[in-house]
Amino acid sequence: MNDFEKTEEWPDAAPARMTELYDAVECLKEGHRELKRELRELEERAIEAAHAFAEGELQRLRELRPATRRFLLRLQSHRDWEEEVLHPFLRRYFNLDNKPTLLPSFWKLEKEYELAVSSMHAFTNMLDDLYDSADWTEIRQTTYQLIRSCHLIGKYFQAEERFVHPLAEQALTDIDYFYS
Repeated sequence: MNDFEKTEEWPDAAPARMTELYDAVECLKEGHRELKRELRELEERAIEAAHAFAEGELQRLRELRPATRRFLLRLQSHRDWEEEVLHPFLRRYFNLDNKPTLLPSFWKLEKEYELAVSSMHAFTNMLDDLYDSADWTEIRQTTYQLIRSCHLIGKYFQAEERFVHPLAEQALTDIDYFYS
């Protein structure tokens, strides 16, 4: 076994040659874990709110607004970091264009991200338009908009992990191989 292989005693051991890329990949994984945990909590609260409403009651739904906005800010901050640090490296390393395509690509990820965030903003806009006199149907539609948004963002994370993580892992393997 060479210095770069993980041992049984240290299954999560880092490669022997630490790199900024390794740190970025770990930051990406940790960021996704945290964001997905927050997303699950937000979705659970939305589902609870959808089932707990008495006709005309908006308070539980309105309580989701600050959590949704905080999540969107954290998601945008994470996305900005990806676009500044990790994605440019991977695009250059693998010579990937940011053009429209049906295959997994950075362009497709960007569109999925835009759709998911737009959906979550639609929830906050719908919530802003609700009045205390809103009927059960309007309240339920608004709540389900948030639940749909959570699903879209979850799908975005899955797509990114299926596309970006293998690229990053391949680059790390290449670096380890180069230095072995």
